[in-house]
Amino acid sequence: MSVETEKPQQKRNIFAKEWTKWAALCAAVLAICMLFLPLIEQKIAKGDDPSLVYLWDLFKVQSLMVNLIVVLVLLVGSIPLILFSSKKSSLAVGATMALMIAGALMVVIPSIYLGETGYKSADINAGLVFGFAFAVLSAAFSLAFSYKKMPMSIRDMAEDAVLVATSFALNFVKIPVGASGGSINFQMLPLFIIALRHGPLQGLISGGIVFGVLTCFTDGYGFTTFPFDYLIGFGSVAVLGFLKNKILGEDQKGYNVKGIIYLVCGAVAATAVRLIGSSVSSMVFYDYSVGAALAYNIPYILPSGAIALAVLLALYGPLLKLNKRFPVSEKTDN
Repeated sequence: MSVETEKPQQKRNIFAKEWTKWAALCAAVLAICMLFLPLIEQKIAKGDDPSLVYLWDLFKVQSLMVNLIVVLVLLVGSIPLILFSSKKSSLAVGATMALMIAGALMVVIPSIYLGETGYKSADINAGLVFGFAFAVLSAAFSLAFSYKKMPMSIRDMAEDAVLVATSFALNFVKIPVGASGGSINFQMLPLFIIALRHGPLQGLISGGIVFGVLTCFTDGYGFTTFPFDYLIGFGSVAVLGFLKNKILGEDQKGYNVKGIIYLVCGAVAATAVRLIGSSVSSMVFYDYSVGAALAYNIPYILPSGAIALAVLLALYGPLLKLNKRFPVSEKTDN
């Protein structure tokens, strides 16, 4: 085969190998484009003809402004993450998390708009339907691409299984908070350790998918709550995984200020993502306002995150020794 024919063949092979990346990129671009279609159908009173609401109309609603800015930043920000994910596989996991959160925030736009404006109805329209669908599709393709770049070994799966089982057992040790069902528990600690040891991809899979499905079925709230309360809620530990090398890197010899600062920042950010997921769930499935959703979820999510962080700080030295004794190899096909 000549050099001239080898180059096109190589390009085709690269495209075939990374088709999930390009599918994720196209879906993310389409999700952004969909937001310029009509987003909401509103009615001032019963029996009136509905009028269409567009993105620029929603920006006039003060309580939605921050929500919309965050959605747009997350969607637009996912594009360079996907583009450069061939060079650094964890970027695809970051894109997955950004797209999942953007999709969750899109879902609550009609309820916030209705509560703020006082219209009789505010129904979701094509822009939000397809925007959400393409965001979720892009997240799925990004996750598939990151898994292809960072395959899991048998040892990884065994270690993750033990820690997920520990989390599942800890899920039954609860400290009730109030009369509405919230409770402080300790299940986040082993999931944080998975993310710290193995990085964001395994944190997302073990926390959001495996542990999320197990606890969703046993908690009894119904599988409809899975995307926000469980997939985003417990998949949030992946955020800590992005700082893995800063916290448990080879240059860390023992307890050190830099590692502790990164550990605190990562755990706080992961807890904030869990709070977003659960608050969105409360707004979607229980018709809570933003304030009521936060008031319900903060009393148990923040203490649970704080307890996990406190234990992680106490175990920081032993975790460093464990990571050096049983290092996790970086397996990529870059």
